[in-house]
Amino acid sequence: MGIPYSKQINAAFDEVTPLVTAGFEVLQTLKNIALTVAVIQVLTVVILTAVLIVLVALLITINPDLATERKLVVTPVVRWFVHVWLEMQSHWRTVLIGGMIILLGVALGAVGGVLMTQKDFQKLAEEEQQPSKEKSAETVDADEG
Repeated sequence: MGIPYSKQINAAFDEVTPLVTAGFEVLQTLKNIALTVAVIQVLTVVILTAVLIVLVALLITINPDLATERKLVVTPVVRWFVHVWLEMQSHWRTVLIGGMIILLGVALGAVGGVLMTQKDFQKLAEEEQQPSKEKSAETVDADEG
């Protein structure tokens, strides 16, 4: 009497195991999505903060009632920016080489990221194909038996 129950339990485990594996893959995907959403939220906050600063500076610059605030806040910032810009123009070759190095680093990082994720995707594709091959073999065995 214990043997049929053991076969049923084994059959149940065989049915549940792929579901658990699929659930684990879903959790990994959700983790990646959550991290991506967190990065997007941080970038959104940075961009919105920059927009807010620009709008406040624009308000101070345009409003004639805020002439003293313009002299205290906007004028020094604009002077500093122009000073930095003029310094960079005198060192344009250094800036150009630095920019090229940064672009090269970004390109290498992008290529490395694509290559690393491509291996992961190939591995996942192979793992997805293996259960389908096993199921087709089980179907053939069931048809013969």
